[in-house]
Amino acid sequence: MARIVVFAALGWECQPALRALRGVRREARRDLHAWRGRAGRDEVLVVKTGMGPQRAAAAAATVDLTGCMQVISTGCAGGLAADLQVGDLVVASAVHGDDGVRDTDATLRARVLARAAEHGLHIRIGAIRCSATVLGSPAAKRAAAAAGPIAVEMEGTPLVAAAAAAAVPFLSVRAVLDTADDDLAVLGHISDPTSGRVRPLRLLSHLVGHPQALAQLRTLQRAKRLADDRLSAFFAAWLRQP
Repeated sequence: MARIVVFAALGWECQPALRALRGVRREARRDLHAWRGRAGRDEVLVVKTGMGPQRAAAAAATVDLTGCMQVISTGCAGGLAADLQVGDLVVASAVHGDDGVRDTDATLRARVLARAAEHGLHIRIGAIRCSATVLGSPAAKRAAAAAGPIAVEMEGTPLVAAAAAAAVPFLSVRAVLDTADDDLAVLGHISDPTSGRVRPLRLLSHLVGHPQALAQLRTLQRAKRLADDRLSAFFAAWLRQP
């Protein structure tokens, strides 16, 4: 039985947690990518859900959370607060979804802040919006920010609900990939909605008419590397405990 379960939408978003584990092995599950490893004396299960609340809900339904010590939702997020920068780590105080607001575990948040201080990590605490669609434009981000969230992602609502149903403490930690002023419309034209991967033919077709998109993609690639570095630092501090 896994004592800690980590959910992330994409393969690269799973890697920061996996790097912090020992003895990682692939989990044999139909239609689901998952890995097991150890952090100290605890077994950790890392699950790739795919993008969006429906895929996250389907993945969570396949995992028995009974007896778990904590459920963690992780990966990247879009910044909604004007002062959030690429690479900033956001820990959710609550998850805002279409069906309401669910608080995260206050004890885990306090432990995160203490551990972050020990390791020199800057953590921002605030509400996170879970959206069923990518908020790609600055206007869409401003509208979402008006309700109070400081960042947006696409999987948190079903994951926090699953944790609550199993009476397991829930933690959400995300790294900002794009700021409130960044426009991500290009991703809708070139990426796969399930895997998040760039589709080469769509990319080539889009670049023919929009050559300026290449610079945007390079900026996003740099942002992805920074987000990966910050999340790796977090999980190294959080999971590699004495």
